[in-house]
Amino acid sequence: MSTDRAYAVPGYELDRLIGKGGFGLVFEARETAPPLRSVAVKILDPSAFADREKSYARFRREAAALSRLEHPNIVRYIGSGVTTDEPPFPFLATDLVVGEQFRSSLDITDAERIRFMIQVLGGLDHAHRMGLFHRDIKPSNLLLRTHDRQAIIVDFGLVIDIEDLDPNKLTTRYAGSTGYVPPEVLAGTEPSRANHDIFSCGVTLYEALVGTRPNIQSYAPLSSQKARLSALDPVIRKSLDAVATRYQSAASFAADLAGVLAHVEAIQGLADTNPRAEAFRLKAVERMAREKAAREARARAQAETQAHWATFNDVVVAGAERAFNDMVSVVNELHGPATFARPPEVTAAQGRPTKLFELRHKHGTLCFGLVAPTTSAESSVPWPDSQRGALFGHTPRRQLPTVGPNIERLAPEWVVYTDLGAYPPIAIQGAISAIKVHLMDFRLFAKPLTEWHGTMGHTPREPRLLATVEDVRSYITDTIGSHFRLDHE
Repeated sequence: MSTDRAYAVPGYELDRLIGKGGFGLVFEARETAPPLRSVAVKILDPSAFADREKSYARFRREAAALSRLEHPNIVRYIGSGVTTDEPPFPFLATDLVVGEQFRSSLDITDAERIRFMIQVLGGLDHAHRMGLFHRDIKPSNLLLRTHDRQAIIVDFGLVIDIEDLDPNKLTTRYAGSTGYVPPEVLAGTEPSRANHDIFSCGVTLYEALVGTRPNIQSYAPLSSQKARLSALDPVIRKSLDAVATRYQSAASFAADLAGVLAHVEAIQGLADTNPRAEAFRLKAVERMAREKAAREARARAQAETQAHWATFNDVVVAGAERAFNDMVSVVNELHGPATFARPPEVTAAQGRPTKLFELRHKHGTLCFGLVAPTTSAESSVPWPDSQRGALFGHTPRRQLPTVGPNIERLAPEWVVYTDLGAYPPIAIQGAISAIKVHLMDFRLFAKPLTEWHGTMGHTPREPRLLATVEDVRSYITDTIGSHFRLDHE
């Protein structure tokens, strides 16, 4: 590669050299035909020490990727081709971005640095949604454009298109700049995809704020150097976290940055003449950030809990309905007329479960429904002593080996009961609960049924773990059979 070479680039007149590296050269140039824009022309002329075949493949990939991307925070593709030299050299023309690199020396406020990174993440999210991953995010590849103060991502030389690359090679291929590559990519245990760009953005933002890259093994909080940035620490930490708990998208990272930006802006201009006032303000900001995080955590937990219950409800109701339909003909044959019916309207009466369907018989009605096991509900529903409180409250712990010391259930629970129409209004025949066994891991357990042993009376069975619709169908079938004493000797 020679900086003295006069390259002949069709459609462009080269003006001056503005950059060079092992890949080749970058020139400021001008279009020779309208609209006569000033552009940047990158010419691939790899050094003698470079792998030419890989260099050409990367260059083609960069041109193809940029031609697909249209975003205000990504350098704009103008054109590409080969020079008319002999031998010819590939070239890529993009917008000429006049600006400064995103470094700590950049003369902008911390709030503006955060806003800059939000824009970068917006551009990356656009690329990620198209299956394109930059893999070389660092200060020198992020420019603050002078005329409009917009963040611009440049140099897509290490970009990958997930559709065109062998995924088996992604897990071991090292790419990126030292200090900005996530540990799982360095170790070859995870592919270099969105996780790579998100980690690099976290490192770059941290560096732009305090002047040094973070120590991943021993994170030094931003607040230890700039107290006003304490609300930002949880966000930066998450961007640098292990891949399983790191932000899963550039958009979610940007959203959390936007959430703390207002706090940083609120205290950006505080004077140092009253450190006590600033300390009080900082504590208020930190408290609000903690309260917001706690509210969001509760909301996420509630959403996850509702999703768990909805999944279980589909399984339980499907199994129960099949069992009731199965047993109608059996009860009809052995005990006289029996019919399956749904109430015209699903409602919850005071002191009664919410009825979903029923098996009507001349001796009474056996129902299936929902009950919320709250203190008020338990006091209004006449649970037998053996069933009062938690459905498993009086079951010996040794019979629930997989259930932790603090039983936590999803509500409402599912019950099979007889509707007596008078006091006590219902009698519980069987019940199913979703019990937490670990963190957000819930399992379905059925209340122990009783088993007939002739003159010996009833003997309790151990709790049943229900995993499928068929498990529920079998349990409800047994419950109906026990109620009608079809299992008697």
